[in-house]
Amino acid sequence: MEVRDDKTSYIEFSQPVYQGSDETFNQVEINLTRSGDIDSIADVEVLFKDGTATEAIDFGGSYGIKEWVNFNPGDITKTLTVDIFSDMEVEGIETVNFDLIIDPNKTHLAAGSQTTTTLEISDTPVVNNPGPGSTFAGFETGDFTDWMMMGQTSIETSAIGVTPTEGIYQAVISNGNGSVSDSQLEMFVGFNPGELDSLLNVNVTEGSAIQRDITVAAGDTVSFDWNFLTNEGQNSYYNDSAFVAISDGFSDKLADTYHQLNPSNTTLGQGTGYGTFSHQFINGGTYTLSVGILDAMDTVVDSTLLVDNFSMV
Repeated sequence: MEVRDDKTSYIEFSQPVYQGSDETFNQVEINLTRSGDIDSIADVEVLFKDGTATEAIDFGGSYGIKEWVNFNPGDITKTLTVDIFSDMEVEGIETVNFDLIIDPNKTHLAAGSQTTTTLEISDTPVVNNPGPGSTFAGFETGDFTDWMMMGQTSIETSAIGVTPTEGIYQAVISNGNGSVSDSQLEMFVGFNPGELDSLLNVNVTEGSAIQRDITVAAGDTVSFDWNFLTNEGQNSYYNDSAFVAISDGFSDKLADTYHQLNPSNTTLGQGTGYGTFSHQFINGGTYTLSVGILDAMDTVVDSTLLVDNFSMV
């Protein structure tokens, strides 16, 4: 039977297994608990030990790297947050193993009974998409059915101050609170590091995006409506930008602060109004379509991209 005293902080994982899904970008909280002495400062490390999940593809982290977890006086629970990414592949359950590391020179600290834990990442089968020559609606299900999201996204009605171009719902993609880093977005979209900066000719700091697979025949055209809203000024140095990327090799800027901006009825000061993007496929196949909004040079002033009325003909 384990004997614990009240002069030592005992740290351990709260459970042996945690579970997450890569259906969309999400996060899993790995909880650590403290017993015994809870009135002192306690610093421990969590080691990303090994596993079958792929670093920076399935999860945000690297094997062999340690993350500090800091308990302040009075803290009995602390959380290590692990980002889960979707790699658009069905691979079964993949794992990440963690070890609790306590400095043996810190005599006021000791490990509890649960010093290891495993994160199990389950795959979600890729959704079947419309076939060649078919059409698909915007967001009239009222949610992101068939879409994958990263960062800050939502489905809204005209209550936000802009009328959708199809039905009553439109997608809202924001670079505000809840956005992810430029490197995470590049992995999500399938870009190489630094490719967003090169595409938009600006230093991208963060952003958000939505994504789905589409199956097309040669000559098919995909189109959607978009509306760029921003609190940045016209022709701003902090040139927030919206983009579209398709895995046939096409990518382009949709809008930025150098587009004509007009007063907006939304919480964002100005916008372009709805425009339309279209792209014709030379070859048939299944491609990934991504649409997003990016923060440039800072992470302070927000911009948003509205999208609606997706179709393929």
